[in-house]
Amino acid sequence: MTLSPLTASPSPHRLIIDVREPSELADTGRIPSAVSMPITSNPDAFYLDNEEFFERFGFEKPVSSRKREGRGDGGANPYTEALKRREAGAGLNGGDEVEVGGEEDATDGGGVEEVIFYCKAGVRSRAAARMAREWQGVKVGDMKGGWLEWSANGGEVER
Repeated sequence: MTLSPLTASPSPHRLIIDVREPSELADTGRIPSAVSMPITSNPDAFYLDNEEFFERFGFEKPVSSRKREGRGDGGANPYTEALKRREAGAGLNGGDEVEVGGEEDATDGGGVEEVIFYCKAGVRSRAAARMAREWQGVKVGDMKGGWLEWSANGGEVER
């Protein structure tokens, strides 16, 4: 599966997370609408409470609609209005492969249902997808080939 169809039709239920470090983002830019969660310098990211997660990364920690609706221990909608507007205007493209799976599909309402991680080449994003199991009920995946493949295929860049 490629990332293009997933990003061509923005969804408030999907979040793209760049796990590269800030210096890498400064050098290359990022996929439009992606949010930053540098995993190497924040190895505890998946285990932070909702408030500390927001303070550190500037976006709400993904919480499945199942948890938010009382079927688990989640909190408020992780997908802010600002992120919705930003993603809606993105118009992403590229031929990058995305591996999705491993978590229960949560398609019953609001909230982030799918999170896709990417890094430079795919190693850190694969690890992040494994660690995201903490976000039960959120479908997780990683972009095979990462930023290198995205840019090689002419994907849009946001600086």
